[in-house]
Amino acid sequence: MTESDLVAALRPVAAALDALGVRYYLGGSVASSAHGIARASLDADVVAFFRSQGRGYQTRINDELRKIVAKGLTASSKRTQKRPA
Repeated sequence: MTESDLVAALRPVAAALDALGVRYYLGGSVASSAHGIARASLDADVVAFFRSQGRGYQTRINDELRKIVAKGLTASSKRTQKRPA
């Protein structure tokens, strides 16, 4: 979804809320989508591992994810397993 698609989809919602006098704000993934910022949730131990290696940990995480994508692994691959509770 492009920013213009997002704005077009939200415009009638915002107009209805304005008409009703309801205060609102955009946050989370909606706001990041409008600004083009990707979001993801990662396990704390994974982030801690990469952070322990110093500056640039987000780039290193991204590089490792790109390697996985390049191998063509998908959600149905054998690598996808449930984590123990």
